[in-house]
Amino acid sequence: MKLLSKPSDLDYSKQKTYEEFRFFKLALTERNWSGKEYITKENCSWFMNQLKELDDVFYKLFGNILSTTRFTFLMDTSIFAGALPENNKLIEFLEELDDFQEYDIENPVEVKKANKYLNKLKSYKNKIENLTYIYRWALNNEEHPFASEIKESIIKEVEKKGNLAKTLWDKDIKSVTLKRMKLIKQGASQKDFATKMNSEGARLVTECEKRDIHFVSQILKYGLDEPSLFFYGIYFIVIYYKQLEGLMKPGIEFISFEKKENKIEVFLKDSTSYLDEQFLKHETFISTLPKAKRRADGRVTKYESLYDINGTEFDNEEQIKGVLRTISNWIIHRISSDTTIKLPHKKWVHTVKGELFTSLGLDKMYFEQVSFIGGPEGPELLIKSHAFLTKGTYDVDLLFPLFDPESWENLNAIQCAIITYALCLFHDITIEKNYDLVKNTFKSFMGEIFEYELVTREKSGSVSSLQFLNASQKTGNKNNNNTNTIHEDTHKKTEHWVSFHFRRLKTGSNASDKQKSVAAKYGIKELPPGFTFVDSHVRGERNIDKDNMHFSALDILNKTLGKLNRYYEENHDKEQETIN
Repeated sequence: MKLLSKPSDLDYSKQKTYEEFRFFKLALTERNWSGKEYITKENCSWFMNQLKELDDVFYKLFGNILSTTRFTFLMDTSIFAGALPENNKLIEFLEELDDFQEYDIENPVEVKKANKYLNKLKSYKNKIENLTYIYRWALNNEEHPFASEIKESIIKEVEKKGNLAKTLWDKDIKSVTLKRMKLIKQGASQKDFATKMNSEGARLVTECEKRDIHFVSQILKYGLDEPSLFFYGIYFIVIYYKQLEGLMKPGIEFISFEKKENKIEVFLKDSTSYLDEQFLKHETFISTLPKAKRRADGRVTKYESLYDINGTEFDNEEQIKGVLRTISNWIIHRISSDTTIKLPHKKWVHTVKGELFTSLGLDKMYFEQVSFIGGPEGPELLIKSHAFLTKGTYDVDLLFPLFDPESWENLNAIQCAIITYALCLFHDITIEKNYDLVKNTFKSFMGEIFEYELVTREKSGSVSSLQFLNASQKTGNKNNNNTNTIHEDTHKKTEHWVSFHFRRLKTGSNASDKQKSVAAKYGIKELPPGFTFVDSHVRGERNIDKDNMHFSALDILNKTLGKLNRYYEENHDKEQETIN
């Protein structure tokens, strides 16, 4: 199994831009972030090239109507994998209509045939997804006896859809107003009033977006197979939104697409230029970021990627990245391709631990989504992660997918450490199931409520019985064999588990063959340069329940990082004596 591979063109340090068209902006993701088939931006260049060729053509056709650019599209390349939706039956029927250019109105047989064709055409027109096909046919066959009538009826149909959305929106607003007046009349407290009004406002926006998404997804259903149909779809979307302008001020509409289970899903959100940039920068979160709720305080949430996180550089960046790769690869190899990934169903957040991570301002972390997607060499595990942190005077939502160690070339050691921390957390939750959910409500700065805190059981582990020796037994300290002394001491330390970890060596030193063989028993094939391997062991003298021990990858990581500045000089006869 592999984690997510990052295309070389995906460089978070450079600002990405949308392609500018006359009536909209559009961008394709660098690779698929969903779907079972791997497909890159280059594989979809034909779509963008054809749109550019048609841009001036449609400007001449609809320039007087499509006067402003207010629609931004971001498309996951997954939508171009496999066969694109097309209506072959309708296409065949329209081709049949091409052969029926004129008929004798005095001939009952021909009139009957004409009515049959027209009724069938109107039947197709009743489905929103067919309108782009039929309108294009009417424009290309202006002399056809049905063309004028069908063009006019299509425009009226789109206006009808927009007016219905306007009516429902107006109805919802009146409903919210009545509830507002009722709360005032009942003398609701300021807090209760604000809570209920915020809830009603969110519900109103959600219902409106559902209607708009349904229309947009249907009108553009066949617009990906033929770029000309995409332009006609834009034309109808503009007409639809024009009907709503009496109720709401025209703004930027962000629309994203991705494929899920062979179905193209559409996401829509009222946006701003800033948010458009954020959606493109964090393209991995194409299906989830547009659905994020507005902050209760009305402020714009600040999003950052790993590339925005910088801390004090290590004295040897590549050496530290090497040990982080080793830990990450050890976890990845423990995840089989047929593993069923189960995260807790309850809404949880994890409090970040470890001096390095808290020094960066990292506070909370959680996983938004876990899925398997197609990669260049087979299935890849996509883990969408969030971390809340404070930078100076503002709060940040850090968005980061867990990239495979083979894709870390443009990341520094601090950024790799954050990925490794999240992967260790994932391991402790899903592989070892080594955690507790504690009822402890947390409200993020965005107003999002997490009902539980996920606490990993660190200082614990599970290994073979041969490794259950305390430190003194491993070093052959004979004094500890005096059982009388042991039972007489009433202040003995409880046995505690010390997970295996990696200890940095003095410059120029490498691990011994003995430590390499010990590490191999854990599935660690190679030790990182400049580090040795410290075996798992039990310290202290009072017994503990060894049956309830589990590995804690977070413990392994934090022990390794916490002792980077304490060098370990190997001595083949007394290796374990140097363990603290």
